[in-house]
Amino acid sequence: MSINFDFLKTVELSTPDVKEVQSRVSSIKNPEGLAIRVFGNGKVYPSAELVAKYNLEYQPKGSDNATNGLDVFNSKDWNMFPSNAPQHVVFIAIVPKSSTKIDLFGQVGYNDDNTPKSTVMEQGGGSFGKEFKEMVESVYGIEIGVREYRDFKVSDDIIMKSETGIYFMPKTVTRGAHKGEISVVRRENVSVIPLVPMDSEFGEPDSEVEEVSQGSGALTNPEVSESQRELFPPENDETSGDFWEVPSEDELPVGSGECPEDEID
Repeated sequence: MSINFDFLKTVELSTPDVKEVQSRVSSIKNPEGLAIRVFGNGKVYPSAELVAKYNLEYQPKGSDNATNGLDVFNSKDWNMFPSNAPQHVVFIAIVPKSSTKIDLFGQVGYNDDNTPKSTVMEQGGGSFGKEFKEMVESVYGIEIGVREYRDFKVSDDIIMKSETGIYFMPKTVTRGAHKGEISVVRRENVSVIPLVPMDSEFGEPDSEVEEVSQGSGALTNPEVSESQRELFPPENDETSGDFWEVPSEDELPVGSGECPEDEID
C-alpha cells in the first residue's frame, strides 16, 4: 500500500488566534553582588563574587587547593540561637569541602580526566535546593512561584560568634528510620552569616517570636554530653565524632523556632 503525500504541497497553514502568555522568564541564573539566587523549582545559584570571596569553586580531583562549601540552616532549628529573638533568620556557614554533611556546593562528579563535571556557578544546588527554597519561604513568609526567583544577600557585615569556636549546626535527616527529624553536625571555627531577602519587604514568618534586648550575634553554648552524642550512633566511621542526632527538648534546649525555561521540571 502506497501513500501519496503530494497533497502537502498545496496545504496552507492557518494562523490561530492565540493570546501570547507573558511569562516571567529569566535567562540569567546567577545574581550580582554577594548573593544567592533561589528559583521556584528548587535550583540555587551563587554569584561570581560569592564564589570568589569564599573559594567555593570545585577543583580537579587530587588538587591541593582546599575549597569550601556551605551549610544552610534556620534559627528555628538552631539550639544555639536565642529562643526569644525578634525574628527568625536563615544562616549559611562557610565550611571546608572536606567536611561531612555539607548542604550546598560540597560534591560534584568528575570526568575521566579528573576535571569537575560542573562548576558551582552552573550546578544548581543539587538535591538540597528544594529544601533550601522551602526554608526561606517558611522563615521569611514569602512564596517563590515555579517560574520566579528570589535573591538573598549574604550579609557578611554580621558574623555570628561562638565563644568556644564550636558550633552545632542543625541538619534534617534525609533517610532511614529518623528521616525528617532534626540532627546536628559539629563544626569548628567557621563563619556563620545571615542570609536575608534583598527586597526590603517580605511577608510575616509562620511563627511569632517575642522581642528580646539581647546583644547582636550572641550565641548560647549548650552542653552536649557523651550520652547525648550516642542517642543515635554515627552511620559510618567517616562521620564518627562529627555527626549525631539532637536530644529531645527536655535534654537540650532548642531554639524556637523568573526561572529559565530549561530549568523547569
